Amino acid sequence: VTPSSIDPIKHVEEGMDFMSKEAREARRSDFRLKDNITLLQEEGFGIPNIYSFNYKWDSEVTWIGVMAQELLDTGYSDAVGMDSEGLYWVDYSKLGFPMIGFK
Repeated sequence: VTPSSIDPIKHVEEGMDFMSKEAREARRSDFRLKDNITLLQEEGFGIPNIYSFNYKWDSEVTWIGVMAQELLDTGYSDAVGMDSEGLYWVDYSKLGFPMIGFK
């Protein structure tokens, strides 16, 4: 599977249907929680850097999304928050595109 062959709507509906709407929209996106980080698209035209990655606790699911820390000094800083453990999360509904996960 390549990023260009992914149907985002299909994968959000089929691959993430176990998650609530709120969980899909606000995801931990702290780079400290991620492995196998690969830059897929550099920032441009108002879109932040887009990466593929795995969460450290789940190497079977590959995600496509952003790194929260990179958004802090951009026009998307309002989409970033910090949880009680000091880890950053991103509200993807404020970015205008979903975080995509696939196996």
